[in-house]
Amino acid sequence: MKARRRRRYSHRGRLKWFVMAIIAVACLFYYRFDPSSFAWMPQCPVHLLTGWQCPSCGAQRAFHSLLHGDLAAAFRFNPFLTVSTPYLAAALWGCSSRLPRGLTLRRLTHSRGVVGSYITLYLIWWVVRNIFSL
Repeated sequence: MKARRRRRYSHRGRLKWFVMAIIAVACLFYYRFDPSSFAWMPQCPVHLLTGWQCPSCGAQRAFHSLLHGDLAAAFRFNPFLTVSTPYLAAALWGCSSRLPRGLTLRRLTHSRGVVGSYITLYLIWWVVRNIFSL
């Protein structure tokens, strides 16, 4: 039975390193390539089809600016993403780390109330963003 647990945790460990490697490659990619300078970068399908900005429009450019430390530019491209980046980083990190006294960061960042609030704010941002861009 112990060997089975070891395999399960070993598998989780490998998966964690694999996901971290993908994130590192994505960060290097977006650090190197500015999405606003290259036509081959993906465009937002919602914006292309409807002309409306989805809540994530500008996220690639904002992420590029964040990686370069330009918070003002990141905020201009997508204020919601820029403000919610600490929560998203904590939620991602919480999938694999623990806080003292048995509390897990995942339990805090993935609770129904927090996730529901984030989704609600995300949808409000979608409406507000399109009202003010008219």
